[in-house]
Amino acid sequence: MVNQRLYPFWGSLTEALRSGQPQNEAKTGGSFFEELYQNPERLRLFLSSMTGLSMTSAQAVTQKFWWSDFQTFIDIGTAQGALPVQVALSHPHLSGGGLDLPSVAPMFTEYVASFELSQRLHFYPSDFFQEPLPSADVLVMGHILHDWNLEEKRMLVSKAYEALPQGAL
Repeated sequence: MVNQRLYPFWGSLTEALRSGQPQNEAKTGGSFFEELYQNPERLRLFLSSMTGLSMTSAQAVTQKFWWSDFQTFIDIGTAQGALPVQVALSHPHLSGGGLDLPSVAPMFTEYVASFELSQRLHFYPSDFFQEPLPSADVLVMGHILHDWNLEEKRMLVSKAYEALPQGAL
C-alpha cells in the first residue's frame, strides 16, 4: 500500500504545501474507496496493510482500556479485524466483531478463523453511511474518521451514540 498508493502522493508534497489541496484520489475527482472495493486483489492487499498499520494501536487499546467492565464490542471499519482479534485474544470474556462493507467479509472471516476466534467474533456487513450501527457495549472507530468531512464525521459519531446502550462507551 505504501509503494503503490501512498508514496506517489508524497511526490506531490511541494504542490500540496503550495496549494493546500489534497494530493490523493480527490485531486482528480476519483474515489479511493470506490476503486479499491472493485478490485478483490487490491482490496485484500489494502486490508492486510491496514492490519499492519493498526497492530500497534490495537495492542495498546487492548492493554490500556478497561475491558473488564464490558461484555461486547464492535470495531467500525474493521478491515481484516486486527483490533477485534487482539481484544479477543487478551480478554476471553468479550465477544463482538467488526463492521465493514460486505465485500470484506471473506477476508475478515479468514483472518479471525486463523486465530480460532470464529465463535466469539462475527462480521457485520454494512455501509455505515447508509445503515444504523449495531449495538454493543463499546464501539471503536479506529482508522475511519480521518477519511471523511466534518459533516460525515458528526453523522458517524451520532450513529455511534444512538447505537450504544445507556452507560456504554
